[in-house]
Amino acid sequence: MTCILIEKAKLISRIAHRGQTRSVGEPYFEHPCRVANAAVVLGCPDHVVAASYLHDVIEDCEINAEELTRLLSDAPLTVPTVDLVLEVTNVAKPSDGNRAVRMGINRDHLAKSSLWGATLKCFDITDNLSSDFYDAQWARIYFAEKELELPVLKHAHPTAWDRAYAVLQSGPTVVPVKVSID
Repeated sequence: MTCILIEKAKLISRIAHRGQTRSVGEPYFEHPCRVANAAVVLGCPDHVVAASYLHDVIEDCEINAEELTRLLSDAPLTVPTVDLVLEVTNVAKPSDGNRAVRMGINRDHLAKSSLWGATLKCFDITDNLSSDFYDAQWARIYFAEKELELPVLKHAHPTAWDRAYAVLQSGPTVVPVKVSID
């Protein structure tokens, strides 16, 4: 039964992201939960839901593809799940060049993704762009990068792509930082 896969993926993600927070202060694990929920709502296959929970663990945690495969090894659909995570994991290294060059390398990688890889990345983009931003300059840079990234994901499920595009078009929500004077 593939729900074992989803439960294992959720647990691995929870443990891997333990102690991490997003810029808005929430536990990082909430992000993959929202991405996975979007996959469930769209009716994606179980390995896509599982990969949604795991989509950032290789990039942001001390887990590589071999370790992730080992951790999932007794669950069904382990290989397709890990392959999907790899499709959406940034491949550029700091030695590849400046941020713009690295983002180009990552876009080229995403352009080769499967339907489900592109769909998962659209869920990720939607959630990331829906977050509050505390730095207007960073928000402009990040939205500009996603504006370049989204066209290479046109092969995603249309509903997922349309949601990401709509959030991109709405622009960032920049929250002013409250400064307390003591």
